This record gives sequence, structure tokens and C-alpha cells, in this order.
Amino acid sequence: MIILYDQIAHANARQVLRNLLDSALRKAGIISFDYQIWHVEELENLLEFVPEVDFILQIRKKWDHPKMFEWDLNTYLHSLFGHDRLKSYLFVPQKDSLSYRILEELADQQRTALFSPNDILDN
Repeated sequence: MIILYDQIAHANARQVLRNLLDSALRKAGIISFDYQIWHVEELENLLEFVPEVDFILQIRKKWDHPKMFEWDLNTYLHSLFGHDRLKSYLFVPQKDSLSYRILEELADQQRTALFSPNDILDN
């Protein structure tokens, strides 16, 4: 486990911090190393909400589940106990908003860059 003092939302997700750490581990010759990134507040919440007898069991369940492995610890605890203060918020823009249109344009540019017909014809 990596314990952070400052919270980094969704730190276990590959797109946020995990890819960067995995790359550094590979450069150091460490290939298959499972870890979790938690911040101090999440650890405090774990100790508050999970009964002592279930502590290891709940950590193992989160660790072993492919989907939950990349969740924040608070998101996992929210799925178990439902307390709103544990909920991780991700705001998705509305379809008619400027931010949604920008994201759509970026996605279209990415798709075009990845699957250009010229790449297929040149080969």
C-alpha cells in the first residue's frame, strides 16, 4: 500500500496515477507488483466503518476484485456502507454544454488520429 497525505482523486485508476507508477516500477525492473494508493483520510474511514474482525477480509475483497481494485478506497467503502461522505463524485457534462462539445471534438480528433485511412492505404 502507498499511503498519501494529500488526496489524489481516483489515484488507483490507470489514467490518473497508476500508469505513471507502473512505468517507474518497470524501469526499475519490477514487473508484476500489486499495490493500492490510499490517502490518510481513506485509511481513517476504513478504520471507522469496517469492524476489526472484517478488516483483512474487506481489504482482500477490494484487492482481489478486478473492477474494485482501481476504485478509491472511499468508493469501495461507499459501496459497502452507503455513507454520502464516502461517495466519489465525477461530474459528467450535459450533452448541450460547451464542455460536452469540447470533449466530443477531442474524442473525434483522437479517433481520426488513431484510425486514419491513409495509414491503412500506405501499408
